[in-house]
Amino acid sequence: MNIFLKSSKSFSFLHNRGYESYALVKLPDNVTEESFMADNAFTGTRSFWMDGEALIEGDPYPAGSYLIPNAWVVDGINCGVEEDYGNPAFNATIDAGYTGCGTVDKDPNRFGKSALRKSADGKLVDTNNSTNDFTRDATPTLKK
Repeated sequence: MNIFLKSSKSFSFLHNRGYESYALVKLPDNVTEESFMADNAFTGTRSFWMDGEALIEGDPYPAGSYLIPNAWVVDGINCGVEEDYGNPAFNATIDAGYTGCGTVDKDPNRFGKSALRKSADGKLVDTNNSTNDFTRDATPTLKK
């Protein structure tokens, strides 16, 4: 696995409130890291809303934002908390739901928990809907 869209190639820290989405992507054989970054850079603006009020309107996306064609995504997972879940990173063909730990932003009960993939008949459940595929607020497997 080649990791190139991260700030570090050796450390991975998951957002402790689940405000990120993750994808496994298989690049076509003719696409390199360099050509991907050159051909798929995303420029646009975003807005942040809270309680019906725009807190930030028309903010440019940061450098290092990229669009990934859905056809390249092997699997994806949207994460979030019920209170603040907004626009998913992936459309419903990749993930029609979301999972995470806690129900509100900065939930004090989110620590020591995990989003655990469900299994059935000895196989992991993957319906492309993380709401159905994961158990929220589960005991981490290494803690069992």
